[in-house]
Amino acid sequence: MKNKMMGKAIAVIAIAIVILLCSIFALNNYEKGLLDVCAVSQDNYVRLVYKQIELEKDRSDDEIINNILGTLNSSSSRYWTFAKGESILFIKDVFETDRYKSVTAKSYFVSESAQKFLASLKRGRLHHDMIEMNGKDYIASGTIFEYNGNEYELCLLTNKSVFLSNNLFLSCKIELIILIVLLDIALVVVTLHFMLKREKYKDNLDDILRENKYLLDKVESLNHELEVREIYDPRLNQFSASVIDAFEKRLVLRPYVFPITYVRFLILSEKGEEQLYDDVNFVYKKKALKFKDEEKQEIIIMLLMTEGIGDAFGELIKANTNVKLVSSRCYRSVEDYGQ
Repeated sequence: MKNKMMGKAIAVIAIAIVILLCSIFALNNYEKGLLDVCAVSQDNYVRLVYKQIELEKDRSDDEIINNILGTLNSSSSRYWTFAKGESILFIKDVFETDRYKSVTAKSYFVSESAQKFLASLKRGRLHHDMIEMNGKDYIASGTIFEYNGNEYELCLLTNKSVFLSNNLFLSCKIELIILIVLLDIALVVVTLHFMLKREKYKDNLDDILRENKYLLDKVESLNHELEVREIYDPRLNQFSASVIDAFEKRLVLRPYVFPITYVRFLILSEKGEEQLYDDVNFVYKKKALKFKDEEKQEIIIMLLMTEGIGDAFGELIKANTNVKLVSSRCYRSVEDYGQ
């Protein structure tokens, strides 16, 4: 039974782990969806900037850089790149641009994902992708456009952490993670609790069954003992009324046999007595203990684990005209004996 219980516990924990992994997968998908929304927003920002460049004709490269790109906020986590043909004209700011003078765009975007991103750029169309630069992940948005007869390449790179470090997103993500973990723990605890409770009830039921078997064995042992003392009639499976007190002292120590119903009959003939015993054995079998008071010519039936005489036995009593029902009383618990 312990191995079976251990197997169930492992199964519950395995299910909880699967739910946790599925939740992590769902959160990652939610994160990817959020980044895609941010990337589309970034595409629109790139469109706004290159449309602003196209508003005035005959601007020089320096004018575009100084009057437009140079005025935009840049940092190590979010910056612009601007190239003319194969040559880089602007990266992030003036200082960074000086470092990469005479460097081609392909030489700057050295990683495989960045090269793939550059190759996917087309004239007049915005494109975004996740790229790796210097060990960091960036969302890159870019386009190629024509201005004054020249082909320019404009890109905006934003570190992924900029979007994911948003306070509202972080708080929602933390709350979701806490909720998932708590629900997972609750699932494991509640399931194991009910499993243990079920096993406890099962053990209690086994104890009751063993106790009942023990009681029946004791009754059988008493049958033999009473037969020796000539207070038991083996032919009718009947005890003398004088031993009722001895039975009751034993039964009050066994609350599992309650309720107990006492039924008292007056014997009008021997035939009625035998018919009564047949009826009792037919309806109640081993649940019935029979006692006879020879002096009063009465039969007392003790019905174990039975509340009332029931309709079936009641009809049989009515049909037996050779006995008379004197009284019937049900004791539902040990405490009823004192009443």
